Amino acid sequence: MKYSNHFLLCGNPETGKSLLQNRVTQQIIEVPGSCLECQLDLEWGNLHLLFLSYDCPYEEILWILLLSGQGKIRSKRQLGPASGIAVFSSPRIVSAHTLEFQFDGPCRRRATVSSWLFGMKIRMGLVGRE
Repeated sequence: MKYSNHFLLCGNPETGKSLLQNRVTQQIIEVPGSCLECQLDLEWGNLHLLFLSYDCPYEEILWILLLSGQGKIRSKRQLGPASGIAVFSSPRIVSAHTLEFQFDGPCRRRATVSSWLFGMKIRMGLVGRE
């Protein structure tokens, strides 16, 4: 897993959806959110892990998308809406498949991409206090 800048987001706050453009292939898809918080490339499978929000700390929702190289959403997870202030921060790569980050509250969260019989999926978990 490594940080990347392959994607560009054109947000529309009124609809809550945005157009995501792959800078390499020029492919465009519609995704939830209006702020691209973090983007990573996975070292296997030509996959991309994206974190998107609405940039609204008091009612924040965080979307985590796993995209294929062809621009198809393979898996997605949603965190929120938060009951208090929530801001995506402090992303840290833990392994080739796992990213830790802060979102809501004192506990760090962990997103892990794993393979299973019918494809790939994102698993979520809490790590503990910082």
